[in-house]
Amino acid sequence: MPDEMEIALIIQKKFQDDDPSALDLVYEHFGKRLFGYLVSIVKSPSDAEDVLNELFMAIARKREQIGAASNLRTYLFAIARNLAFQMFRKRTSQKETLSGYAQYLEVREDDKDKWGADELDAVRKAVDNLPDEQREVVVLKIYEEMTFEEISQLMRISQNTVASRYRYAVEKLREQMKGFGYE
Repeated sequence: MPDEMEIALIIQKKFQDDDPSALDLVYEHFGKRLFGYLVSIVKSPSDAEDVLNELFMAIARKREQIGAASNLRTYLFAIARNLAFQMFRKRTSQKETLSGYAQYLEVREDDKDKWGADELDAVRKAVDNLPDEQREVVVLKIYEEMTFEEISQLMRISQNTVASRYRYAVEKLREQMKGFGYE
């Protein structure tokens, strides 16, 4: 099976060739991960679905830019993030939140074998309790395996800021996990 970089190149080539199956490939390879990321931002599965739909309409309109993106994954996540924040700006009363978004974040198969359901639930709760900026960095770093450089580009902040948010988040996660009875 091709790795993510090869998949990205295949998708970009399909966009350059104006191949309609490019959108299907984006959905197949990035859809669940984009959805999980969006739920972590907007904290609502239904809102995340709305933003994901807008995202795919934007992708269809921006075929040429997608085909020329230097890092497809970062570009897709940046579009998703921008659309999520546009949704927030459109709403005048964005006070309701919904916890439990972490169920939509994918756990790698090798981690499922190492951790039990209780441990994974404790980690999800701990991540859910992080401040928004730190949670976003953790989701991108751990669940999406992005580098600090990619996260920096996506969030339009310095790598040092990304690294410090990550460091503070890890410290808070350690403390919270102790509170859940894990050392």
